[in-house]
Amino acid sequence: MNRREFVTSAALGAAVMSSDKRSDNIFAIDSFCHFSSLEYFDLLLTLNGPNGSQGLIIQRRLTAAIKELYDINARLKAMDDTGVDISILTSQPFIESAPGVSMDPVKAIQAARFINDYMAKIADDHRKAIKWVAQLPVNLPSNDSNYALMIGELNRCLSNGAVGGCFTVSPTVKPPDHPDFVGDSTKLGLFGEAARLNVPLWMHPVRPASFPDYQQDVPPISKYTLHLYLGWLLDESVSMVRIAFANAFGKYPDLKIICHHRGALIPLFQARISYEFDRFYNQDTGIPANIDTPYLDHFRKFYVDTSTSADAKADASMLKIVYDFYGADHVLFGSDAAFSPGGGRQGTLEAIESIKALPVSKQRIENIFSNNILKLLQRR
Repeated sequence: MNRREFVTSAALGAAVMSSDKRSDNIFAIDSFCHFSSLEYFDLLLTLNGPNGSQGLIIQRRLTAAIKELYDINARLKAMDDTGVDISILTSQPFIESAPGVSMDPVKAIQAARFINDYMAKIADDHRKAIKWVAQLPVNLPSNDSNYALMIGELNRCLSNGAVGGCFTVSPTVKPPDHPDFVGDSTKLGLFGEAARLNVPLWMHPVRPASFPDYQQDVPPISKYTLHLYLGWLLDESVSMVRIAFANAFGKYPDLKIICHHRGALIPLFQARISYEFDRFYNQDTGIPANIDTPYLDHFRKFYVDTSTSADAKADASMLKIVYDFYGADHVLFGSDAAFSPGGGRQGTLEAIESIKALPVSKQRIENIFSNNILKLLQRR
């Protein structure tokens, strides 16, 4: 039996077959990894124009150096080399990487449809190995027409085989507790629509290099790639707090948000966001009264992947903290491939080994590798 045989319907089903390449017989679904198109970069650069394109140019140069990021045959080979059976791909670069595109409804929807149609074709050609997540134009100026474009693209992509949608977070884009996300009296918002459709949303940071580390930096850029290596972790964490305290999970109990990089700073600094110090001294933090305590319970409603960058010992210790915080059902195997040495192989193997090192039952290990994500992808 081919190790990639599994149900290819929209519901994905539960017919997961064991691997013929690994002695542990674990079926592995990479829930958070990336793919791109050099033609998509070129389209964004053309639509954006020269102003604000430096980050895109740098991203394109990096992507062109990693064949596994844009050549599907190279990617499938990397999957075979690392024992990954299915990859759920989020496409890059994000529309918000091109500021002249993300705020323009005509350009943004053109870009979204280009990359989403490209990903749909890749997945259709490799149904047993590839699933995909839709890029959405989430940073358009807020009005009824632009909101309809965003939701319309989500629905169009779902009808073309996408398993969910992706939204981006950054100090430079629309905050995730904006009504276009959490809804208001006139609309459900992206979160409400995703909950109604029973599809997960992937959350990814997109802070650009043009966002300086300090307001007085000249030129106004982030140094030493800090916007990515540390800024993205901060942006994910801040966004999770904003979503939780906007009561998104209270409004939409079926909302499923998958966060990158193991939930960033939240599990590592959980005592700080418990707000016990502030509550003890009756400090006003602005947290709405309808947010129940303990506050940490709201963060445990997110789903997180297993992607990180650390040495093997630290990696395993960090994942145990993440596992204990979010719980057995909310941790998903995700590698961030192909953004690691060896065309993504190093990061993938490190993620796999850190999961296997968890002191939990084999069944729970298998849940992290595939069963947890399969449950999220089952549509009503």
